[in-house]
Amino acid sequence: MNTRSLIAAATIAFTAAIAVPAAARTLPPPAPVPAPTDTPSPTQRICWVDTVTGSRIPTKECHTRAEWQKMGVDPLAKK
Repeated sequence: MNTRSLIAAATIAFTAAIAVPAAARTLPPPAPVPAPTDTPSPTQRICWVDTVTGSRIPTKECHTRAEWQKMGVDPLAKK
């Protein structure tokens, strides 16, 4: 019985010693998020990811907004 009490006391002391530094840590404040612009730049790179039926490998196509518009596609248009 004495051995059990000693093991229990050692376990509690060890757990308390580990838990105290974790509780004392503080997280830094989150970095401010820049506000999105309403009109994207024509040089902004926009990528589309498409999964082809029958394939497990998605294809990724990236162009600038101006290049997409030259191809007749507005990648930022709402559906």
